[in-house]
Amino acid sequence: MRTKLLCVSSFVGAALLAVAGSASAAATLASYSTNAASVAPNATVTLTATCPSGTLNVGGGFEGDGSFSVYKNVKYDSGSTHGWQVQAKNITSGYGTIYGWVNCMSGAPSKAAITTVTASKATVANKGTGSSTATCSSGVIIGGGFVTDLGTGATPVMVIYLDGRPSAGSSSWQVSAYNTTGASKSVTAYAYCLTNYTGASSVQNAALLQPEGMAEASCNSSSIAVGGGYKISRTVANTPIQMLNEGSKVYDCDMNYTLNTDEPDPNSLSYAECLTAP
Repeated sequence: MRTKLLCVSSFVGAALLAVAGSASAAATLASYSTNAASVAPNATVTLTATCPSGTLNVGGGFEGDGSFSVYKNVKYDSGSTHGWQVQAKNITSGYGTIYGWVNCMSGAPSKAAITTVTASKATVANKGTGSSTATCSSGVIIGGGFVTDLGTGATPVMVIYLDGRPSAGSSSWQVSAYNTTGASKSVTAYAYCLTNYTGASSVQNAALLQPEGMAEASCNSSSIAVGGGYKISRTVANTPIQMLNEGSKVYDCDMNYTLNTDEPDPNSLSYAECLTAP
């Protein structure tokens, strides 16, 4: 049975996630998308979704139609512009459509900030695997991102099979990749750390991929899902279709995936980064 694994931090379809969820009286979350991009076969696209002034860009992702290999999925900061940036390649023979998404948090203390920790680039041998890990040495980890190599053909160069914390309470973000090519490639992980926010805490919650293709990791009533990630079995066929939020409590991850059973897949997970921000 052909299914899809969901990885999301915003709501699919509208330019603005209309329902802003509250972690407490202080922190609220809203999600914004770019306009749809129509991309020709074998072409690449860069999408940058931005946050309103005065909010923090805490997470993000993308929403595609299954045509794309995403090789960059990161927080974006340039001058007064803050958001989330995605770079993707259409690896099909027809036009594809993709959106970029960003999660924006308001109500934080005026001194609160998101700092970026860049891991060392990991070189991955041909047909081999490798990992890059970034660690928050201060503050609270709230998510992460990755950059990897872009290929020239229709097959994704690097299959990202882990995009998340190594364990639920870890302060690190790990990205693990399988190199599908005959030459050495690389992958770099990023960790995003919330600083100057007294009393803030976070944890990574997980959910199994269900037979119908849904893997929705949720947060409790006192926290918000500011972002997330995923873990899958390492195979060449697995490429993310979308990564974004279902409201303010649930993180969804959607991937090309085949289940040969009516039971959940214990090796495929969606992760929600759950932030408690009093």
